[in-house]
Amino acid sequence: MKIYKFISIIFFITNIQLPAQDMQEVDCIKSDTIYYSDTILINNDIMIDSNQLLVIEPGCFVEFQGHYEIKINGAIKAIGSVSDSIFFTINDTTLFSDTSTVAGGWKGINLWNRNSNDTSVFKYCSFKYGKSVSKSNANKDSKGGAIYINNYSNILVSNCTFNKNMAKEAGGGLYCCETSIIITDNNFIHNRTFLAGGGIEIIYEDFSDETQTNNDDVIVISDNLFQYNKAYQSNLDFTGGYGAAISVCTSLSLINVKIINNKLFNNYSLSILYESCYYNTIENNIICNNYGIGYYNGHTATYGNFLNNTVCNNYSFFYTGGLTIHSNHCKVKNNIVWNNDGYFYWEDTLQIYYWGHGVGLEVDYNCLNYGYEGEGNIDSLPMFVNPTAGSGLAFNGADADWSLLVESPCINTGTPDTSGLFLPDYDIEGNPRICGFRIDMGAYENQVFALTKPVLQENIFTTVYPNPGQNSLFIKTKLKNSTFELIDFTGKIIFNKSLNSFTKQINTSNIPSGMYFYRIHDNEKIIESGKWVKR
Repeated sequence: MKIYKFISIIFFITNIQLPAQDMQEVDCIKSDTIYYSDTILINNDIMIDSNQLLVIEPGCFVEFQGHYEIKINGAIKAIGSVSDSIFFTINDTTLFSDTSTVAGGWKGINLWNRNSNDTSVFKYCSFKYGKSVSKSNANKDSKGGAIYINNYSNILVSNCTFNKNMAKEAGGGLYCCETSIIITDNNFIHNRTFLAGGGIEIIYEDFSDETQTNNDDVIVISDNLFQYNKAYQSNLDFTGGYGAAISVCTSLSLINVKIINNKLFNNYSLSILYESCYYNTIENNIICNNYGIGYYNGHTATYGNFLNNTVCNNYSFFYTGGLTIHSNHCKVKNNIVWNNDGYFYWEDTLQIYYWGHGVGLEVDYNCLNYGYEGEGNIDSLPMFVNPTAGSGLAFNGADADWSLLVESPCINTGTPDTSGLFLPDYDIEGNPRICGFRIDMGAYENQVFALTKPVLQENIFTTVYPNPGQNSLFIKTKLKNSTFELIDFTGKIIFNKSLNSFTKQINTSNIPSGMYFYRIHDNEKIIESGKWVKR
């Protein structure tokens, strides 16, 4: 095994430091190798031979001295830590924004044709100024600004940052083809491309021989932040500029794509999340204040589940800023699709545009302004805790709070029967997904029971008075050993009082005037709930 190590020797009087490691003489690495150094200088293309492993230790600063690549025919483990990340960048960013030249960026990390079951890992890494804009006919030379993957085995990308990377054709931050991959807990910021997938582009196509496929292959994109990514739209004939944050296309029926718990803010393209996947599950995502169609489903034959997402305040110059769906087999349930504006052909009030001509599209139990035909759909104001003040890029979606106030009409009004929907156990913030007697709409599950449906009991009389009141309120009930809770507008429990007598007086002089919610529960069952106003 080769070990490249940088040593810093510190004395009381002076600091003697060995020079940074220079990789100029290394071309093809044919044995297991460790990069263990403060700075690794890359002066030409590096190739890791098949069946060999490259390990990059925490704290490495990998600096490319020109448009060079690290090509992995074997495996790579680049695993940093929370306090000691691994950095990949270039020494000179001059002309990085100029797509007519490769100057200003490094060529990326490229993984090829790995059939082993080993998993290559990137964890706690930072990728900046990767650039794939070559005019070469080689597929990888215009795809995958920082990372290009083609026909590999297994990849894990976790807790990484992709910032200011560029690809001319697809995958501004990361491009992946025919590979089982998990992408989780990363930040994709300011990446761009001129065709598809400003942040991520993933392709998984059919093989002529299906025996080559792996039933265990997965594509998972979860718990990532996508912000300020672009897939430029150069025309209006659907040949360019889609999936500013995410673009995933699979025609292989054995692959179930999961896009879960992601936040997509202030990205720019014809569409923000684009998918054309035979099977997919898209749930618990927040897609807000982007310029483009929030969610675009691109094929009539796909089977999709678009569940419990919050798609709000997007602005599009084409169709609607909400959802555009081609599939005749898509389930759209428990979402909040609100205040998305469109400009080009259709009226700007449209939240869902359906291209299909079949009857398989199911749009039920969603909150959509201006309404939509389907069971359980409502058109009431969602009542977020702190939404942005308007649609489009003028407002920062990441600064808003898209969770629900306790009086939101979206609480406990999602689908009453969640069987067969394969909903996760938790919402986007890790809270229990069904809190109360029914699932909420949107990506957040409100954890307050203020508006929960009471459990009716015979011969139980309960009242809260006076209402409105001032410095005190009274609870009259026949229940003993029950509990009364008063909750403010944000969902905070103001106080919790035991009810041990027929009438209970509570001092409210020390709380501000306004609207409150109360609930009375007995043996963990909600018996009564309602509103109380202090003047």
